[in-house]
Amino acid sequence: MKFDRVDSARLQRQIADLMERVQRHAETDVSLALDDLAVGAAGLIPGAQYAAVTVTTEKNIVDTPASTHCNPAILDDIQHSVHEGPYLQLVADKEPIRIDDLAQETRWPTYCRLALERTPIRSLLKFPLAGSTHTLGALTVCADNPHAFDEDAFDVGHAYATHASLAWDALRRKEQFAIALATRDIIGQAKGIIMERYRCSADHAFGLLKKLSQESNRPLRDVARQLVDVDAPVAEAGDAGV
Repeated sequence: MKFDRVDSARLQRQIADLMERVQRHAETDVSLALDDLAVGAAGLIPGAQYAAVTVTTEKNIVDTPASTHCNPAILDDIQHSVHEGPYLQLVADKEPIRIDDLAQETRWPTYCRLALERTPIRSLLKFPLAGSTHTLGALTVCADNPHAFDEDAFDVGHAYATHASLAWDALRRKEQFAIALATRDIIGQAKGIIMERYRCSADHAFGLLKKLSQESNRPLRDVARQLVDVDAPVAEAGDAGV
């Protein structure tokens, strides 16, 4: 796919409009602003099926505060578990990373093997999100097909990430950013509890959480926290042999 001057101008306007929306949402809801970044990347970067924003928390945990699908978050979980992968490489080098086919990739063998076992993803692009706060994040776009991203897709992704870095800088300065990460963490814990208890997928677990939230007319984070709090004494009793 080749972009002409008209396509390029239209794309620049779309990115600029999206970043304005991100900035507006950042004033009241950091979590929503992060979601905007991920959804925008999946919609604007050619070949992308999924997109996510990744960050390393203060506790050195690889976290995914925004993702359009559970699959990119699974990739981040794998990296945190095996201590290798493209995000960790990006943090070290601060350069974009391209994987045309996970089945042929040799740089991170354990990560690639587990990624292929646990997700249908075959190709991805990963770009650094950097700002004056010096806290590095990453924007990732993925696809189930190998060789999903051509040079135009890389160029669009790079342009998108450059604009997104300005929004990222503003988001990182918000006190709500830490709250957003904590909220994602508690929702992730609740999903894990449901998946283990009912032997279901991450998508199904999240669907159950959303249904509980809607039926009880309570925020999703509150429903998740209650589930985690109720489960904690049971887990502690099991660990104690009760």
